[in-house]
Amino acid sequence: MIVRIKDRYLDCDSCSAYPVRMGVAIPVIEHNTETSNLKDSIESYIEKMFAENNSGIFVAVQSGLNGEKFIEFISYAKADNDFESIHETLKKTFPTTDVQMYAEIDPEWKVYKSFLKK
Repeated sequence: MIVRIKDRYLDCDSCSAYPVRMGVAIPVIEHNTETSNLKDSIESYIEKMFAENNSGIFVAVQSGLNGEKFIEFISYAKADNDFESIHETLKKTFPTTDVQMYAEIDPEWKVYKSFLKK
């Protein structure tokens, strides 16, 4: 597994405003140029979406290389986001991709911090 994190949030004073961990995952057949371009497009879309209304922070992307291959985009978001709507919008924006999503309470950013320890 490869994880790329944005370590600038290590000492984030405003992070408590984003207590919900949101993961967007896509299964991939193989990691190649097409997959890399799709990853870049989804990452840019998520960052732009959150930046428009300061409703979240994109913090990491992880790629599963063995077994079931996948790419997961990890963000922390404000609790008042409409996560169902975000999921539907992502599916409509990337219609040929199996976009999966979850939102879980993680006010202490445990998952993000676990990446920093590796």
